[in-house]
Amino acid sequence: MAEDPKRRLAWPSYGRGRAERSGQEVKVLVEVADATGPAELPSEPIACGIAYLDHMLDQLNSHGQLRVSVQAWRAGQLLRPHSNDAFVQGCDSEVAELVGSALGAALRQMLDERRPSGSFRFLVPLDEALTDLSLDFSEASVEIALAPFGAFPPAGRQRIGSFRTALTEVILRRVAEELKVGLKVKKLRGDNAHHIVEATFKSFARCLRRAMDAASGLVNGGPRFSAAVLGERRVQKKRGTKETNIDISVDLDLSPETPERVATGFHTLDALLRRLGSGLQLTASCVGDAWIDEHHSVEDVMITVGQALHQALGSKAGCCRMAFAEAAYQSAQVLCVMDLSNRPMLCSDLQWQGQQEEMAEDVSVEMLHHAFESFVVNAAMTVHLVQVRPEGAVSPCALDLALAAAEAALPAENGFRKDREIDGDAEYCKRFWGSERPVLALQASALEMQASVGWPGASMKVRQARVEKLTRKFELEKHKQEIVAFEMDHIEQAHVEEQRQIHRFSLRERLRQNRAAKDEWEARGHELWQENMKVRMTRENEQMRFSDKVLRTQQEKELTLRRQAAEEVLKGTQDFESGLVTLGLTKTKEDVIPEDSSEEETDSVEKLLAQTSKVASAKELVEALQAKLPTGQELNYEANLFMRKIKESKEAGAIARRERERRRRRVLVEQQREQEMLEENQLEQVLLEKLGRESIEESAISYRSWRVNMFEEVFVRNRQARQQQYIAQKRADKEEAG
Repeated sequence: MAEDPKRRLAWPSYGRGRAERSGQEVKVLVEVADATGPAELPSEPIACGIAYLDHMLDQLNSHGQLRVSVQAWRAGQLLRPHSNDAFVQGCDSEVAELVGSALGAALRQMLDERRPSGSFRFLVPLDEALTDLSLDFSEASVEIALAPFGAFPPAGRQRIGSFRTALTEVILRRVAEELKVGLKVKKLRGDNAHHIVEATFKSFARCLRRAMDAASGLVNGGPRFSAAVLGERRVQKKRGTKETNIDISVDLDLSPETPERVATGFHTLDALLRRLGSGLQLTASCVGDAWIDEHHSVEDVMITVGQALHQALGSKAGCCRMAFAEAAYQSAQVLCVMDLSNRPMLCSDLQWQGQQEEMAEDVSVEMLHHAFESFVVNAAMTVHLVQVRPEGAVSPCALDLALAAAEAALPAENGFRKDREIDGDAEYCKRFWGSERPVLALQASALEMQASVGWPGASMKVRQARVEKLTRKFELEKHKQEIVAFEMDHIEQAHVEEQRQIHRFSLRERLRQNRAAKDEWEARGHELWQENMKVRMTRENEQMRFSDKVLRTQQEKELTLRRQAAEEVLKGTQDFESGLVTLGLTKTKEDVIPEDSSEEETDSVEKLLAQTSKVASAKELVEALQAKLPTGQELNYEANLFMRKIKESKEAGAIARRERERRRRRVLVEQQREQEMLEENQLEQVLLEKLGRESIEESAISYRSWRVNMFEEVFVRNRQARQQQYIAQKRADKEEAG
C-alpha cells in the first residue's frame, strides 16, 4: 500500500531560545520554544512573582503558538508561580525589566536560524479595547502610546492587581531592544485597563507568529484543511415573524464565483449583503412589511444572516480566529478588526452623519448602523470598525461607508473559507506535492496528453470526455432552469402570501378602525349624556329654586295681606271705639271708675247704661252700634274681592309655570336637535375618512397585483425563451457530437 504523501508533510518550525539576566538582587531565566515544531518544550511554568504579568506572558503560548517558561529568584530564593511575591517584596520593577530583557534575548536566539525580514502588523480587539501593533525587523525604533490605562479614573488606573500599568511600556521596550526590532504600539480605543494591556500582549504574540510564518514560507499561517476533514459548513435558516418571512442560505466552502441570489425588496440592503457575502456563498430572500418602512426587514435579515453564519462556523475549527482587513468604496475607506470570540460587541467610529443624510437610497442611515449591530451580535463575534480618513479627503456618504465596512468585514480572502481540496493552493502544492498543478488539473489534462502521444483507446476516451462534458453542460442548464422555476414558484408563493397578509392586515385594520369608531361614539355618547344630565340637574335645581322663591313670595304676600287685614280690623275697631267715645256712648278707660268687686253687679246692659251719659237705653245703644258696623253686603263684597285676588294670583302663577315649562321644553328640543346634527356630522366625517383609507389601500393592492402580474409575465417569457435556447443548443450539440 502506497504511503499517503500528505502524511510526509513537514511543518516548518523554529527551535529553542534561552536567556538569563541578573540584577542587584534578582535573577531571571527565560526559555522559549516553537510549540509547532519537534523541539523539546520547556517544562517549567511562568513564575515571575507578579500574577498578572504571568497571565500576560501566557498569551505568547495561547496566541503565538510558543512555549514560554519564566523563572525568577530574589536573594537566591525562587519566586512561586501564581503569586505576587515580587510585588510584596518591592522588587516588581526590577523583575519586570529583567523579564523583558530576557524574553527579548530568548526570542532573538530562537529566530536566529531563520530571522524574519520586513514589517508586520496585527490588531487585536478585546471587547471595547483595540490595539494596533507593528514589528519592523529592518529598524529598531520604539513608539508606545497606551496611556491612559482605562477611563475610570480619567487619568487611568495605576495598578491592575499587583501589576503596575507603567511597567507595560518598560517590558515591551526591553523586549524590542533585545530582539532588535522596531516596535510601534498604539491604543485605538479602550476604557478597561485589563482589556487594553491584554489586547497589547495578544497583538504582540500574533504579530510575532505572523512574522515567523512568513519567514518559514507559510501562507496565511500554514496549510488549509479540506472540507472532508472539517465537514461541510452549509446552513439554511428561515425566520418568520409578524412582520417578515426570511430565508437565508450560507455556504462557507462554496466557490465565490457561484452566482448569488439576494432579493430583500430593498436595493441598499441587497448591495450590502452582496458586499458582505463576497467571500462566501450567501442567498437571501425576504418578504416583509415594506409598506410600513424598512426597519423590520433590515433588522430581521441581518439577525438571520448573523445566526446562520454563527451556525455555519460551528466549532470554528480551521478558521483564523482574529483578523483585520481594509476596504474602500468610492471615497470611503474602512478598517475592520474581527474576533470570533463568542463575545458579541460592535465598536464603530464611522461618521454616518458626515453628509447630514437621512436616507441611503431606500434605507435610513440609522438602520445601517443597526444592521451591522444586529449582524455582529447574532454572529457572536467582536468587531471594531475604524474609519480611515486620508488628509484632504471629503466626508463620504453613509452608503459608501456601509459598503466599504461590509467589504472589510468579510473580504473575498477571509479566514472563514476552506479549500475544497487541500491541493487547491498552487504554492502549497509546489511545496508539499512537488508540482504547482493541482491534482484535479492534472487529471483533466491527462486525456489530452494520451491523445497526443497516440495511446491506444485515446480517441474513445476523448469522445467519452466530450460526451461527459456535454452531459454536464446539459445538467448545468437543467439545473439553471430548475433554479428559475424554483424562483418563480417562490415569487408566486411570496405574492400569494403577501396578498394574504395584505388582506389579513386590511381586515385587522378595518376591525380596529370599527372598534375605535365604536369606542369613540360610545365615549362621545357617554360624554353627551353626562352633559345632558348636568344641564338637566342644573335646570331642575333652578326650577326648584324658582318654585321655592314663588312659594315664599306667595306666602309673604298672604302674610302681608293677613297683616293688612288685621291692621284694618284693628284700625276699624279703634275707629269704632273712638266713635263711641266721640258719640259719648262710652267712656275712656281713664274715666271708668272701677266698682267694688264685692258689690253685686247688675246685668251688662244696665251697667253699660250706667257708664254712659247720653244713651238712655240699650236699644239706642244697639242701634248706634248697628249704624257703625258694616252691612252684610259690604262684608260679602270685601270677601269676594279678597277671594278674587287670591284666584287671580293663583291663575297668574299657573300661567307663569306653564310658560316656563314651555320655554324649558323648547330649549331641550333645540339642544337635542343640535346634538343629533353634531353626531350626524361626526359620523359622516368618520365614514369619509374610512372610505378614503379604503380607496388608498385598494389602489395600493391593485398596483401590487399589477406589478406581480407583470413580473410573472416577464418570468414566463424569459422561461420560454430559455427553453427555446436550451432546445436549440441541445440540438446543435447533438449534431456536433454525432
